[in-house]
Amino acid sequence: MFNGEDSIKLGKTPLTFTPTESGALLFELGLPGYRSGKVFVPEVPGSMSFNIPLEKIQKEWLSSLLLEAQADLLDESLTDLLTLQSQILRKNKKQVAALIQKFEKKYDKVSIFHSLVGNYHYLNENFDEAIRSYKAALSRNSGNREAERMLKFLQDDLQDVGETPKGTDP
Repeated sequence: MFNGEDSIKLGKTPLTFTPTESGALLFELGLPGYRSGKVFVPEVPGSMSFNIPLEKIQKEWLSSLLLEAQADLLDESLTDLLTLQSQILRKNKKQVAALIQKFEKKYDKVSIFHSLVGNYHYLNENFDEAIRSYKAALSRNSGNREAERMLKFLQDDLQDVGETPKGTDP
């Protein structure tokens, strides 16, 4: 399989196959100078077919690489969003409005930001705006279960009292 070579590299971002003396294989995806993603297959008897989810390896590898490179940015972002959440829970309307205005461009693509804005509008009984915010959160991340739960709750709750929220179809 390896024709006397220690390893085989494939692709632009090298996927390296390295056999071991025990017959195991080490699959490594990475670029020189960066942390690599690895999968270890204990024993490979004769010829064997197996499937390695390269997308998962790449995603995990890239995520850890980006986290290392952008730790300060992530810390700043989390601090901003937690500050917004804290002010919402304290019902400090003036501060929340200022933070939303300050962060709306910076975090427009972040689902959690829109969920927090939805929570703010919900707590202030501005249900139409809350629905719009939860829909915005879901458009950025369909896996945002909190936004999905709140949107369903609001739509069901408003229909129960005979109102049709402006952000929904009748």
